[in-house]
Amino acid sequence: MVESEARRAASAYDAFISYNAMDLPVVHRLVERLHEEGFHVFLDDWCLVAGEPWQERQSEALADSSCCLVMCGAHGLGPWQEEEVRLAVSARVSGHSLRVIPVLLPGASRGC
Repeated sequence: MVESEARRAASAYDAFISYNAMDLPVVHRLVERLHEEGFHVFLDDWCLVAGEPWQERQSEALADSSCCLVMCGAHGLGPWQEEEVRLAVSARVSGHSLRVIPVLLPGASRGC
């Protein structure tokens, strides 16, 4: 198995989706397309169950993902999204093979 295939096989998710809730309609369209192409992604809007301890579940999902797709749209980074990005970059720096990939959505500003 090639290294990237081995990493993908070891992860529960192909990607953890980090986004600003204000950009959710655009994020949904992109994630639906990824799903149609066969990618298994963690999108809190789809994967969290009401009443579950969501912060713990999100941390676990990030640790169980091959990459973190950081969605940056017209509304910039949201406060919870900034925390997710901080955790993803920290994991990457500490040796986890997690890739952190910025994704510019329509309307993204230069400061994103």
